[in-house]
Formats: sequence, structure tokens, C-alpha cells
Amino acid sequence: MTTCLSIPKIWNASEDYNKLFKLWEQISNSPFDEDFELDFRNCKFLGHNGVAFLGGLAHFIQPTFSRLFRAKNNICRRTDQETAKLDSVYRKV
Repeated sequence: MTTCLSIPKIWNASEDYNKLFKLWEQISNSPFDEDFELDFRNCKFLGHNGVAFLGGLAHFIQPTFSRLFRAKNNICRRTDQETAKLDSVYRKV
């Protein structure tokens, strides 16, 4: 059986880490023969912490439990307005 996990936008806030930990909890409480598909359709931004966490999770799950772990849509999409906002934030730093 395959479970589709919706990946939300992940910044660098404590509530974003809680979202990642809930994903881990959902995976760790599932049967050992469960496959997972990551759905990035609702992901408008995936910060470095989300990339690292999901990458580590994928590497842990595959060899440990012989599970399938794949992405449904591997492009994080954001609007032009969100891109402009991010650009202005990075220019200030």
C-alpha cells in the first residue's frame, strides 16, 4: 500500500520543525511494508532545513525498512509575488 504525504511549505520556524516531526511520526508509526509518496503540490517554499530533513528521512527509510520513497511532483512552486518578497528579504541581508 502507498501513503501519499503532502509536504507543506517549510521555513525556519519552530512550527515548521513540528510539521517535519509530524511527517516522521506518521512514517514511523506505519506498517513496515508501507510505501510513501511525497506530494509537493502544496509546497510553496522548502527551506534548507526541510531539504536536509526529507533527504535524511529518505536515506533512513529505504535501507532500514526496504520501503519505496518517491516524490510525486519534485518542483516547489511559488507565485511571482512570493518570489519578489523573498528577493527583497535576501537583498537586505
